[in-house]
Amino acid sequence: MFFNTQASADRHVVTAAVGGRRFTLGRLLAGAMLAALTSLAAWAGVAGGALVDGSFPLAELGLCLVGYLTATTAGTALPALFAQPLVHSRAIAG
Repeated sequence: MFFNTQASADRHVVTAAVGGRRFTLGRLLAGAMLAALTSLAAWAGVAGGALVDGSFPLAELGLCLVGYLTATTAGTALPALFAQPLVHSRAIAG
């Protein structure tokens, strides 16, 4: 999982250097960017094929993008709630 990839000792050093709030916000921003890039990459394949065929109106492609962004954001936010570095670290909580 993206949010649990850092060792505990390394996480404490980083949080001591940059601060707990900045560390947490940085991880959440990285998760949001990962979700956005993933959904845009998936949407680009659908949009490219649809624009070549002319089968989808632009409004439907826009709705597809909103659906992809919603799904990937929810898929990233749920694990972030239970991630060890963000929830159970004394360095971050203090």
